[in-house]
Amino acid sequence: MQFTLLVDQQASLEWELNTQQAILFSFVHQLPTWAGHVNKNGDIFYAISKQKIVDELPILTDKPDTAYRLLRQLQEKGVVELSSTSKITLVRITKKGKRWNMKEEKAAAHAHKSASTTSEKYPIKGGEISDQPRKNIRQTSDKSPTNQCTSNQVTRDPKDSVGQPDFAADAIAYLNLKAGRNFKSVPSSTKLIHARSKEGATLADFKAVIDRKCAEWLGDQNREQYLRPATLFNAEKFNNYLGQLGAPMPAANSNGQRNGDGNAENWTSSGHSDSELTRQLTDLEYARDNF
Repeated sequence: MQFTLLVDQQASLEWELNTQQAILFSFVHQLPTWAGHVNKNGDIFYAISKQKIVDELPILTDKPDTAYRLLRQLQEKGVVELSSTSKITLVRITKKGKRWNMKEEKAAAHAHKSASTTSEKYPIKGGEISDQPRKNIRQTSDKSPTNQCTSNQVTRDPKDSVGQPDFAADAIAYLNLKAGRNFKSVPSSTKLIHARSKEGATLADFKAVIDRKCAEWLGDQNREQYLRPATLFNAEKFNNYLGQLGAPMPAANSNGQRNGDGNAENWTSSGHSDSELTRQLTDLEYARDNF
């Protein structure tokens, strides 16, 4: 979940954004700091799923379709451009959208310049002694610390010295619950989860991937074996699975298996048609991308 949002009220009023649109654009504006990107005709687009928006902005909406509708509204306002692949939505921040929060940056620069000018006008002469003893200054600082505003401070998990939340045990427990497994929180598994966490993945991301893959693979004797930390939380595979969250579930075929499912023995032993051979070759591509 996104803990802090910085809304540019002046730009929101200027661009006639309502509260929901302003909250969403505040989140979208930060995509370049963590989201994967794609170069399309020289423009950089960032990958984001509707479910990711719901997970990160629970105060905005709990419906993926509403999240996408708000994205379309931002495009109509001219602050983003939307594109897509077969699996996920792509967002590009327009030149207009890049002005978000620029006024605050200019104000901060102006304040810094004013302070520098004042220092030049009234320099402290060498050898001058402060009217207030250093001891009194220190006592005053202790009583009235400079940083009294805690609204934007990050509370770090005491179990993690670098500030990354340690939810490895929770992710493995959720996998055991959904897949009916009994994996332990061994270093080889927790190391993968910690690595994805440092890349920006949240517990909600892990749960979404687990839910998706359990829905696709449970009941398939060939694929259930891959419901394991080593496959699900691997760097390349995990990012691929996240990218699939915005795509529809594969349709089931006549055997009750999802497209791309099946066993090569079924068609080799029974003399199935070329179309089924093509489906099996698609299986191989699916396996290469998913396992």
